[in-house]
Amino acid sequence: PDWKFVVCICDRLEDHLEFNIEEEPFDEVIWGEELQIDNIYSWMFKHSVVEICTAVKGQVAWELLDRGAGKVIYFDPDMAMFNDMTELSEILDEHPICLVPHQLEPETELDAIKDNEICSLKHGVFNLGFFAMNDSDEGKRFTAWWRDRLLEFCYADIANGLFTDQKWCDLAPAFFPNLHIWRHPGCDVASWNLSKRELGFDEHGTVTVNGEPLLFYHFSSFDSGMGEVMTSKYAKGNVVVFELLNWYGKQLDEYGQKDFGHASWFFNCYDNGEKISADARHLMRERVDLQEFFADPFITKCENSYYEWLTRHGHQPVAG
Repeated sequence: PDWKFVVCICDRLEDHLEFNIEEEPFDEVIWGEELQIDNIYSWMFKHSVVEICTAVKGQVAWELLDRGAGKVIYFDPDMAMFNDMTELSEILDEHPICLVPHQLEPETELDAIKDNEICSLKHGVFNLGFFAMNDSDEGKRFTAWWRDRLLEFCYADIANGLFTDQKWCDLAPAFFPNLHIWRHPGCDVASWNLSKRELGFDEHGTVTVNGEPLLFYHFSSFDSGMGEVMTSKYAKGNVVVFELLNWYGKQLDEYGQKDFGHASWFFNCYDNGEKISADARHLMRERVDLQEFFADPFITKCENSYYEWLTRHGHQPVAG
């Protein structure tokens, strides 16, 4: 409770979303479009919703360190914490950076190697749904390096070696020698490591993983159902895992996910309401001259709009 809770929102609140952000349990809200990034709207335009929500992580972490935060810890919005996290704060007393791998043990079954180890080779060894750094020289050097890579190259482009913010950190242990790899089995428990993690309860009712306290669980792909598919495959009848999934689903219902989960992303469309095509985003990504000329590509109601330029040059501005 003595930590400051900050959320970054890469969206705008629609009038029909009936809640007051001021009443939500955040100490501070940082709006993505207010970050200290040059040509912020053309930069945002280049990204899909998943890409933009990962691209801002490095920038927000840097801005928090720059204004005096001694330690910065990030958790994805689809995570839940279950037990005391003092160990993490103590790690940051000794190490500038802390990351968690997707897997801690080699798989033994062929299916699990394909689903989990090869998946990590594609998407990144470390799960960047969590990261932590302190304000030491090396912590700041890591944060500045990662921030700069995400500003230019935070794209879901596995064929070219990129998967948003994650793949970059495969390089981090080589570049930053004091980085700490947190190997606690209760960290980042998720569908991709359940084959090697047994959940249960101890005599005090504490949720445990391989006999250690569960620190945080990652309910990745819960909405799409894919998380449950992979969980069912690898939890192997572990009742506690499905109790957690059931609890999480009820938490989402209680906090309005059924309503808010269907709200559209504000930056998915031009200001005329037409959905932006992936090709229009990719072209903006490739052309620095377009990024500089069209300060706000989302605007169509002006004389020289990106929307009009695309149409005039034979490009498809909207999703078909």
